[in-house]
Amino acid sequence: MNSLIIKEEDIETIDEKNFYTLNEDQNAHMNNIVGIKVGKSLKGTILNKGLCDLVVNTITPKITCEITANRPGVESEISLLVGASRPQTMKKVIEHGASLGITQFHVFKAELSDKSYLQSKVYEDSEFQKLSELGLSQSTCFFKSPKVIVHKNIHCALSHLANLNISNKLILSPFAKKGLIKHTSLLPNKPMVLAIGPERGWTDKELTLLVDNNFSEFSLGPSIMRVEIALFASLGVINQYFEK
Repeated sequence: MNSLIIKEEDIETIDEKNFYTLNEDQNAHMNNIVGIKVGKSLKGTILNKGLCDLVVNTITPKITCEITANRPGVESEISLLVGASRPQTMKKVIEHGASLGITQFHVFKAELSDKSYLQSKVYEDSEFQKLSELGLSQSTCFFKSPKVIVHKNIHCALSHLANLNISNKLILSPFAKKGLIKHTSLLPNKPMVLAIGPERGWTDKELTLLVDNNFSEFSLGPSIMRVEIALFASLGVINQYFEK
């Protein structure tokens, strides 16, 4: 945990100063892992607002911090279109995808996805929130609370994305000849959709459909990667284009 995840409604104002009392999980982490004392400086992420600096004010019975400064975070508008994979894989996709700037997860049953994957509890509000906030707490720069939308097929997903009017659309393809870093469409802080197939990959039909919907193909090299590794590698390149 590099940054405390804070909801704006949990901030208390006393004598024109803002305070935040850590929740049970945060208290346990700070006491058992980090070690805490009055006056210690901490970093915070105020969901959907930005970043902040905190100083520990009291440690008993719960840790309370004063918010001493507010800072802007990194603006990210990355939507991930991903074929449903095993729950353990999707947990990594959600947690670490959030830490690297994903703001919307569009999960659909791909032609080579198991139909049971969409029933996973990982997409339920409480579990998704837990995983995405864990990712944001690692980031220290992104602050937007991600959303997840589950689509029954790729056509429903593309129909939804079409309403967002995003022109910057990329797809990881085994047939692409251009590397991601060479894409001139990678403009800093511009909305984009990143499409990555399920564990068994895209079908030719799906790839054709995506290209017909103005997705540009890119490659990460000759290796066949796991879904989560392909995502992290792609986002690692994209993150280089964000303004610090």
